Amino acid sequence: MPRSFKGNTWVAFLDMSGFKQMMMKDMSLAKEALYNFYDTVSDEVLRINKQKGADDSFKKVSISSIVVSDCAVIFVDNGNVKDDITRDLQLILTLIHQINRSLINPQKKVSPIMTTCAIAYGDFKYVNKGANIDTHNTLFYGQAYLKAFSGSEKLRKKPGYCMILGKPDNLKNTPPFNLLKTIDNHCYYYWMLNSHEDVEKFQEEYTEISQERYKRTANILSKFTA
Repeated sequence: MPRSFKGNTWVAFLDMSGFKQMMMKDMSLAKEALYNFYDTVSDEVLRINKQKGADDSFKKVSISSIVVSDCAVIFVDNGNVKDDITRDLQLILTLIHQINRSLINPQKKVSPIMTTCAIAYGDFKYVNKGANIDTHNTLFYGQAYLKAFSGSEKLRKKPGYCMILGKPDNLKNTPPFNLLKTIDNHCYYYWMLNSHEDVEKFQEEYTEISQERYKRTANILSKFTA
């Protein structure tokens, strides 16, 4: 983790879906989920920083994360290399893919976790004022963070979704960019899919599940008001 960062970069805000309800229902399960979330984010950040490849530009950038309770702020530390929006977006999307897939891995002995995620590009500043990273001596702010946080709030009813604020230009149709789709002036990253051809089917099934939930709620209400 760098002692400080200031510049333009990609920032992601991940939020655990349903954590407040989990706390109200089962505090021990919520505690387990927090440990799982923290360990997964930390492990995947370390892993991606070790496997960035032989490209010189990738060698000089890294990913950093700040986990606070059920949320994580992730940014690309590109302060030692020439700015490259496409390179840095590829790096952060690859990490989002690994984190989310690990959180729902059925082979783990803990309950799966879904997140909402919003990613934005812009100015970002991070300062670690002490030797240890905690909420008392760590400061982060900037347009990119505020946009990512606001975008994640809009996804509260869409667990699993990852949104990129805006429409990045000139992206190649190769992983992970082949799993992007523009909807309402934003891009959505379908980390859970292996092919762009599956996007429409996923959206259709996701919508059906959402509509069924509201239908079942209406049936319960009508049963008690009959």
